[in-house]
Amino acid sequence: MEKNYRVTTFVMDSGERYCMVVDHASGLPMYYPTLFLTTQIRNREDAFSTMLAAASNLVMLLRFVESRDIDLQQRFESPRV
Repeated sequence: MEKNYRVTTFVMDSGERYCMVVDHASGLPMYYPTLFLTTQIRNREDAFSTMLAAASNLVMLLRFVESRDIDLQQRFESPRV
């Protein structure tokens, strides 16, 4: 079953704009892409547009690896041979 990923944006109570990669069918955030956006982009204090561009690129990456039946999590967790 092919998933459909998308980027969702929102404004926190503090006024900070934020975005996440979500599974379109369930509406739930994707754990590792959102973790990456938070730890590598947001915490560097990059602009919102930078975070949005990174999230869009992650969606393209997820769609690509899914279309090729590549399991990124398994690849990252297994030792290189």
